[in-house]
Amino acid sequence: MSRLTDLLRQVRQSDTQLARDLEAEITELTNRRTFGLVFEFHQPEAVELPGRTIRRGDKVRILAPRGEIKANDDRLWRVQRVERIDDKRLAHLSELEVEDPQTCISSTEDLRSSSF
Repeated sequence: MSRLTDLLRQVRQSDTQLARDLEAEITELTNRRTFGLVFEFHQPEAVELPGRTIRRGDKVRILAPRGEIKANDDRLWRVQRVERIDDKRLAHLSELEVEDPQTCISSTEDLRSSSF
């Protein structure tokens, strides 16, 4: 910052209005920018946890059907409950982060657990 203040002092000697305008812009920028030890503010990233057993309360994504090339379903779901029927584990899901959530039932084998 001292280099900027030195340059502003030089500009102020020749054009005071320009110096005031530059000072106002620099002040605006310094209010938006944190100096010193800076922590980045960002959204937490999703980390997939393959192989983790699906449990009630988990956040999951539904995998594309095996053998299909189409992309996975990007929607995020919460497991409401898990039940076992004929040696298969089925998860009752409700959609997250939407105004009108949908619900569905999916085999836990078709789900990928995610940590957020």
